[in-house]
Amino acid sequence: MKDLISILIPAYNVEKYIRKCLDSISSQTYKNYEVVIVNDGSTDNTLEICKQYKNNDSRIRIVTQNNEGVSAARNRCLHHARGQFVAFIDPDDFVSDDYLQHLIGLQQETSADIVACNYIILDNGKKKLEERNRFSNRILNSKQSLRAINCFDSFKVYMWGKLIRKDLFNNLSFPNVEIAEDQYVCCELLDRANTIYYSPSPLYTYRIHAGSICQEVDKHDKTPILAVHEQVRYISEHHPDLIPFAYSYYYFCILNYYNQHVVYNFAIPIEECKYINSETKGKLKYVLHDPDITISKKTQAVVFQFTRPIYNIIIKYMN
Repeated sequence: MKDLISILIPAYNVEKYIRKCLDSISSQTYKNYEVVIVNDGSTDNTLEICKQYKNNDSRIRIVTQNNEGVSAARNRCLHHARGQFVAFIDPDDFVSDDYLQHLIGLQQETSADIVACNYIILDNGKKKLEERNRFSNRILNSKQSLRAINCFDSFKVYMWGKLIRKDLFNNLSFPNVEIAEDQYVCCELLDRANTIYYSPSPLYTYRIHAGSICQEVDKHDKTPILAVHEQVRYISEHHPDLIPFAYSYYYFCILNYYNQHVVYNFAIPIEECKYINSETKGKLKYVLHDPDITISKKTQAVVFQFTRPIYNIIIKYMN
């Protein structure tokens, strides 16, 4: 008997993209799945489009709620999921035809509780693939996987791009935040899993567009930093030996926040400068001693720390 996979889609005002998403699901070579779509109070034609697909496929179920945000929509998806495994797919993204088959095949081979894959970025019609091979093609324990998400050459904390045993979510829910809700639950999910497997095959396509939540967030908003700070807190509390890796990742999170100001020509208020300097102070040593961080990223950190004007020029040129 093939395992049932629940594909979970939180959807809000994605009429431009959801057809592509649902078409990629209907083309799956693995057929034993259900689709749970939570329509989060869409005001465009998202719901009507979903109903059209539901009429042609009995495996699709639609749940409608008032606009409560992506976290509430994800939680409701989980509540209605009936499969042994869940696979989140964001409604503006899409997957390869063998996405489910590849992930469930690896799960059956390894008995992993979580199977992750690499992804392609689609930005204004241009595809970008970054090879992320570290920690790949081997069975990881929870501690190894927590180390993996703190480097930039492996799988990420996102809920999408993963096949997850559903019972790992027992008594675990997404917090009520606008973005980075994945970050708040991923550490505990990985910690609950006995084994994790990461395939570097790029089977998921993540679409960047102006209307996505992550793109609309105020560049001064520290929500992503607070999410990573929660990741640091969790690791500090449960796996103190991994603190150096968490601090290394946090350092680059602060750099990314700083980069937003430089790229968009925002003046950086004195208080913001103090915040950035205080949060990076004393953490460069963790970056330089981190075996999972590439030489290029270590160089970036050194230039930022000691030659800020040159760093600003480089960042503007690269973006």
